[in-house]
Amino acid sequence: MNSPKLGSKVPKKGNVITAALGRWVFKLMGWKIEGEIPNKPQIIIAVAPHSSNLDFIVAMAAVLSLRLHVSYLAKHTLFKFPLDRLLSALGGIPVNRNSSQGLVGKMVEQFEVHPQLVLGIAPEGTRGKTKRWKKGFAVIAQATNVPVLPALLDYKTKSIRFEALITDVSDVDKTIATMQIYAQSATPKNQNNES
Repeated sequence: MNSPKLGSKVPKKGNVITAALGRWVFKLMGWKIEGEIPNKPQIIIAVAPHSSNLDFIVAMAAVLSLRLHVSYLAKHTLFKFPLDRLLSALGGIPVNRNSSQGLVGKMVEQFEVHPQLVLGIAPEGTRGKTKRWKKGFAVIAQATNVPVLPALLDYKTKSIRFEALITDVSDVDKTIATMQIYAQSATPKNQNNES
């Protein structure tokens, strides 16, 4: 599997064994990675479209194979034994979507405290059909001036495709619209759930 090489500024995690495991899962599933991850110490990776539980497995296989140190937001209800330790080890941050817990503010603080941080977010916020994307990823990007890297899960081509980095994140609505345009070019697993 040809995969992009991470630059010196990108946070890394894992070892030869976890990278080989990720590559093995990716190869077994028949997937590939297209595009590059910019050599930046802080990035928000917006992953779309999100329509299936399988998206997580594909994304984690890619993360392991790349040896990318990424944190991601996931439903707090998933963080129960026996999954809780695994999800945390893979960079999971539990989120209660029914609580107004100031998550955006907490993530802004994390970017201020950690000079190297890659945050993965599914802007749709759910794998079910939704009329409106969550604005959190774009609000965090605006507040921190951290660029957004579109990562498209395309089940037609079986590829994770990294598109051009969105560096102008000053307008939340424009960032969301740009990401939605990119997402339209990828075929989700469950097209009935497409937002």
